[in-house]
Amino acid sequence: MPLELWLSQLGHATRAGRRMLLKAATTLVDMSATFTGFRAGQITGSQTRAIVDAAARLRKHERTQLDAALVDDLATARNEEPDEITWRVVLFAAELEASRIEQSEAEAEPAVNRTMMQPRLDGTGGLPVRDGLGGR
Repeated sequence: MPLELWLSQLGHATRAGRRMLLKAATTLVDMSATFTGFRAGQITGSQTRAIVDAAARLRKHERTQLDAALVDDLATARNEEPDEITWRVVLFAAELEASRIEQSEAEAEPAVNRTMMQPRLDGTGGLPVRDGLGGR
């Protein structure tokens, strides 16, 4: 029996609850310190949910980096404002995601200019535009 069906029928979980539990399970597999902190009561369920939401967009190695950065924060998370750790996680995850996007854009091929001059309304007579207007 699929887990989502089990959660629905036997656990009486709503669709949103099932999706959150499945997302948490697949995300926390790569984040052992966060999972251990949640089980030990160092962070609350809402903090864990926020961490999972931020980490779900990341790749596996980025989740591992996020988890390693969280290790020190988990010990003091209960004594802080509840949103403090979640804001730090969201910002760190955004930095990881931005650096990945920057790196992929730097490695990508430069865009090809496909601008065309269209002198007639029927689309005929067009010339490709390269290095300025009409230059070839």
